[in-house]
Amino acid sequence: VTAGSVNVNTTNTVTFNDTVNLSPGTTDELKFIVDGDVILNSNLTGNITSGGNNLGTVTILGDASGKAQSITGNIGSSGSSDIKVLNIGESGASTNYSKTTINGNVFANSTVLNNNGTTNSSELILASGKNITSTITTADANKGILTLAGGTQTVTGQVGTNANKLAEVNAGANGATSTFAGDVFATDITVGNGIVNFEDNVVATTTTISSGTVNFNTTGGTTTTDIVFSNTGTANLL
Repeated sequence: VTAGSVNVNTTNTVTFNDTVNLSPGTTDELKFIVDGDVILNSNLTGNITSGGNNLGTVTILGDASGKAQSITGNIGSSGSSDIKVLNIGESGASTNYSKTTINGNVFANSTVLNNNGTTNSSELILASGKNITSTITTADANKGILTLAGGTQTVTGQVGTNANKLAEVNAGANGATSTFAGDVFATDITVGNGIVNFEDNVVATTTTISSGTVNFNTTGGTTTTDIVFSNTGTANLL
């Protein structure tokens, strides 16, 4: 589909089986007028916007082999004009999972990593310099991957839950500053050669630090994790 913009004005499910390119238009957006559902089976170029707060569900479908998909554009525009749900992988199914790269800022009430049951994890990769304002949860305990690609990035919202931890959180790439403004629950946290700031609670089995610096509990909370150094990294427990 190539168009200037697409308005979702139905509560029926709309499925795009091929690439969606909205870049030729002046608005370059897929806009939820009502609380509809959009399924993407390929890549999308353009912004995804909402005509109101907490409006619209977007599912990046993936497939049984966890194919790579991308969205090049922002999702939502603010905390008061966010979409309701961003699904990475097919919701309610244990077959289709996805490796999704989003090259834009994300505003969503909820982001869910839907995995291939307990076998394979869906992964959300947030491109360098992009931020996400959303809770990020997993449909399956100890599955699902969140990767911050680099630059200055902030995750505003809780990541995982104590009952359903993510499998992996990867942050602090070379030269990057990654900040988590909410609680983080994961099996494994991996920090590269950059800086990671955890403002609140951290619950993980293992946090592995390469040559980077991790600042724990910069505004409050506690840290419950084994800390392993794979190089000359630093952990500051504040």
